[in-house]
Amino acid sequence: MIEFSIEHRTFTVFHFDTGTKEYVGSEKVVIPPHTGLPANCCLVTPPKDKKDMVQIWDGKKWEYAEDYRGIVIYKKTSGQAEEFRALGPIPDDYVTEQPTSQFVIWENGKWVEDKDKKIAALTELAEQRKVSELNHANELIKPLEYADKLEIATENEKLNLKALMEHIVLISRINTSDPEKIEWPSLTLSE
Repeated sequence: MIEFSIEHRTFTVFHFDTGTKEYVGSEKVVIPPHTGLPANCCLVTPPKDKKDMVQIWDGKKWEYAEDYRGIVIYKKTSGQAEEFRALGPIPDDYVTEQPTSQFVIWENGKWVEDKDKKIAALTELAEQRKVSELNHANELIKPLEYADKLEIATENEKLNLKALMEHIVLISRINTSDPEKIEWPSLTLSE
C-alpha cells in the first residue's frame, strides 16, 4: 500500500493475474499525484522461481503453489489421459506415469494388468468380429444360393457356396467367452 502524494513517484510494481493471482511480471510505473497503484499489482517482490511452482499473491504476501499445468495425467481407475489445467497438486486419483496398455489399473504405485478388463474387451471385439464375419458370409452366399436353386450355378459358384456354408458353421461355433484362445477360420473363395 502506498500513501497518496502530491508529486509523481516511480515504483517497481509486481503484477498478478486477476483470476489465478499468479505472478505475471514486473515493471516500473509512474504514479501520478493523488492516485494509487494500478489494479492487480503490489510492491512486494515475489520469491525466486522454483521448479514446478508458481508464485501466488494472497493479498498480503507471495506464496508458492504447485504448477503442473499442461502435463498429461492419467486416471488410476481407467488410464484415461487428460491435460492438467489447474494450479495446485495433481489429484490423488491421477498419476503422471503413462499406462503400459489399455487393460491396466493402478495398484501399489504401478500399472498392473487387469485380466477381467482385458477379457471383457477382447470378448467384445470377438463378438463384433463374429457378427461381422457372419454378416459378410451371408451376403456373399445369397446370390450363390439363388444360382444353385435355379440350377444355373457354375462349378466355381458351387465350390464357393460350399466354402461359405462351411465358414458360417465354423464361425457360428466359435465360443467368444475365451477370446485369447480363438482360432479364426480362414475363407478362401474361387475366382
